[in-house]
Amino acid sequence: AVITELDLDRNRAGLELARRIRRLDPAPEVIVSTADPTTEKLRAAMALRISYLLFKPIDLNELKMALSRILTRRQVARELAPVL
Repeated sequence: AVITELDLDRNRAGLELARRIRRLDPAPEVIVSTADPTTEKLRAAMALRISYLLFKPIDLNELKMALSRILTRRQVARELAPVL
């Protein structure tokens, strides 16, 4: 999983980073955080199929839960791969 800030700078480098990461094969899960959750940013994150969007200040329990769910999904996918 990759964890990044949505607004790395005023040019929205975080969105571009997420876009490039999603092009990788296999694409890793992406968790982004933001202190300014506007509708536009939420739509952009959804369009990029961001795995989780966390709002600042980040609650460590939410981050742990997101990582745990990602690990569980990956494990299930590996177990089902030979069957599919």
